[in-house]
Amino acid sequence: MPSSKPRRKTTSTKPRRRGAESPWAKIKRLLMQRELWGLFVCALSVAALMALLLPEQGKLGEAWSRALRQIMGVGAYVVVLLCVAGGVVVLFWERIVSARTQVGWHTVVGAELLIFGGLGFLHLVAAADLARASELASAGRWGGHVGWAWYRLLVPAFGRTLSALLTLAVAGWGLALLVELSWGDAVWGVRWAWAWCGLTIRRTLERMATKRAVPIAEPAAIATSRCATPSRI
Repeated sequence: MPSSKPRRKTTSTKPRRRGAESPWAKIKRLLMQRELWGLFVCALSVAALMALLLPEQGKLGEAWSRALRQIMGVGAYVVVLLCVAGGVVVLFWERIVSARTQVGWHTVVGAELLIFGGLGFLHLVAAADLARASELASAGRWGGHVGWAWYRLLVPAFGRTLSALLTLAVAGWGLALLVELSWGDAVWGVRWAWAWCGLTIRRTLERMATKRAVPIAEPAAIATSRCATPSRI
């Protein structure tokens, strides 16, 4: 007679094979590597720097250099160097984190305000009118199109002089954020700069007054010496 006991199902103890990794997963895993992005940013930044320093090396380098100069003007060199530094930071991120070196938001914002405000100030000082500002921007000089944007935005409303002071204030604010300057230290620095300017102007005026007085005093001194000298017979 057949046995009435139910048969036990035997479970396999062999591990299941994992499916092969898809090409998209491999690309995604490769793109998530921080070192790859750091190396890419460094290489791209160095190539941009070489294009700026040697613009005659081929049509591609010339076009790249002209585009960077037209956008940022003289600030293109600073921006490219900052990109190189950023690529190095990304490349050695683990060592920087282990050294507990932190870059706060005020450093990034301060650097941006300093660069953009400085470019606007340079363009406002160099260009006498809007046509000249557009010509300088197209030639990639001074503040480039960034400075031209400041000129177009501020000069019709505030005039050229006040606009230059506003952009200089923006650059100064960025510098204060960059070096973590407190309000008290900033006020002390302004007072010191004002006193130094006053002292310099005073010394300059005193020198000018002394130089003007010397030619007037010389004839009187010569006449006095002639009167005091006895005549010989």
